[in-house]
Amino acid sequence: MDPNKALATIRRLTAKYAFEGGSELTSDDAVEFFDAVEALDGWLSQGGFLPDGWQDARGGAGEGPIG
Repeated sequence: MDPNKALATIRRLTAKYAFEGGSELTSDDAVEFFDAVEALDGWLSQGGFLPDGWQDARGGAGEGPIG
């Protein structure tokens, strides 16, 4: 599981539906989104490292933009 790829998928799909507006969520996008969230949750729950987008310069959790 690549946490960076999962976060990129989550951010891409969030931006597509939350910020572009007017789009109907497709079943393929819903499956891709939920798979990425589930995979990232499993990864982090088992002690995996944070995705790069969630790391700040000190190595801790960062805010990171969506999109």
